[in-house]
Amino acid sequence: MPVIQILRNRLEKLIPNHSYNEIIEILPYIGVDIEELTQDYVRIEYSPNRPDFSTDYGIAKALKGLFGDELGIKYWTPENSNITVYVEESVLNVRPFILIFAAKGLQLDEETIRQLISMQEDLHAGLGRGRKKLAIGLHDMNVLKFPLFYKTVNEDYRFIPLNMDKELTIKEVLLITEQGQKYGHLVKDKFPVIVDNSGITLSVPPIINGNYTKITTNTKDIFVDITGNDYKAIKLAASVIAETLHEAGGKILKGITVYPDGKTLQSPDVSSYKLSVTLDTIRNMLGLELKPEEIILSLKKSRLDAYYEKGNIIAVVPHYRGDIMHPVDIVEEVLLGYGLFNVKPDLEIKIANGKLSDKTKLDDLIRATAIGLGFTEVLNPMLVSESNLKQILGDNIEPILVEFSKSSEHNALRTSVFPGCIFVLATNQNEPMPRKIFEIGDTVHKEENKVVQEKKFCLLEEKNEISLSEMKSYFETIMKNLGLKIEKANFLKVNKPYALRCFDIKIDNVLIGETFELNPDIILNLKIKNPVAVLEINLEKLYSLVLA
Repeated sequence: MPVIQILRNRLEKLIPNHSYNEIIEILPYIGVDIEELTQDYVRIEYSPNRPDFSTDYGIAKALKGLFGDELGIKYWTPENSNITVYVEESVLNVRPFILIFAAKGLQLDEETIRQLISMQEDLHAGLGRGRKKLAIGLHDMNVLKFPLFYKTVNEDYRFIPLNMDKELTIKEVLLITEQGQKYGHLVKDKFPVIVDNSGITLSVPPIINGNYTKITTNTKDIFVDITGNDYKAIKLAASVIAETLHEAGGKILKGITVYPDGKTLQSPDVSSYKLSVTLDTIRNMLGLELKPEEIILSLKKSRLDAYYEKGNIIAVVPHYRGDIMHPVDIVEEVLLGYGLFNVKPDLEIKIANGKLSDKTKLDDLIRATAIGLGFTEVLNPMLVSESNLKQILGDNIEPILVEFSKSSEHNALRTSVFPGCIFVLATNQNEPMPRKIFEIGDTVHKEENKVVQEKKFCLLEEKNEISLSEMKSYFETIMKNLGLKIEKANFLKVNKPYALRCFDIKIDNVLIGETFELNPDIILNLKIKNPVAVLEINLEKLYSLVLA
């Protein structure tokens, strides 16, 4: 979890109507934890889904809302400008997206610069997934000559890296600098660069910025570039940074990105959006009989806007709140704005004896059997990447997609557990042979007009020579331990796009799973070094057979 340090004198300046002790007392109720508290500063741990909390400006805005000093959204509009970057064809297959804008008229001191850099790195780690999805550059705008150009170069390209006084090639940067060693693996062969109209190098994203545009306490105008592969993440990062620089007193200027086909993008986008939630939903989830006007005030204290319409609360969400995606998120904001300190605890004590369910006992028995057979358990998330699913299961599948996904890595729900395990093998090719893993996890499937959740189990084995007869023997061992008669199992040969050879497994004419050799094309694409055999069982169907 990210942690920021905020100085007492800055907090008291940003929230002048309240003492330091009052601020500290209410601080946890905006949804953060106090890591360390002194008379001079406070260290705060915040959730990565609130990147607007990465500076004291965002923390102060939330606190002023909860105190009631400022309510709702502070609307503002960026000014038009001729700040432009031209994207060249060569970069489109490397890191294709770039958004730019500027903030003018800032008064920067050392602490403000420290916080801006801290925000930059927190965004890199969270939204940027370690700069994989996005990288941010903050530059002194007054040394630049527009327009800018976003292109690729080779490793012999020379520039002066940040905090250095001599030119290095990109190859040298990768070898001798901390940033090069840490982030150099994110780009290969072709390296993106941003240069201005006079040839000054602003940045070699996602590795390092140039030194010529370094911001200092003399900087009045900051130019911001955000590059990467995930447009949604880049757009949200631009919103968070623009809001922060606006709160810091900057006048925000729009930037224009021009692509080779003539398409343009403008940034930042500060438009709000709306989410509707029924009054009954809010009351039922919170257990509070709140009036519409109380809910609206609570949302305004959470720095949203809201109004009541025909039994619904319509919440207006500011552009920088990328964490609000679902009506339940609105309910949470109502609770935070209402004040957790105003919610009275229910002291009714209910005593009940808990025990493991029969299904959980079966899971534990299967888990113990797999471990006894030499397999290692892995755990993968239920939310997966649609592109990864199709890479294994084929392009013809119809994945179950997440409606309001903010990440291309988690935009679908898995229908099987084995694709995730295959990627585990692919990313652990240095482990000793044979590689044997298993997973027990939840999946979903479509059933008429609804999505049904079910649990599945899979075994994967990678070694020089594989045999489905071994998978069959593993299956038989598991069935014996569960008390099922092996002779009732039938193996029926079928064709599937992800398999070289595949057999459906039926017991009493009930399809409970499959076993197969992984398609060699998939093995080659994922750079897996050896053949892979898979066994997957639908545990919901197995439960009904065993418990019957």
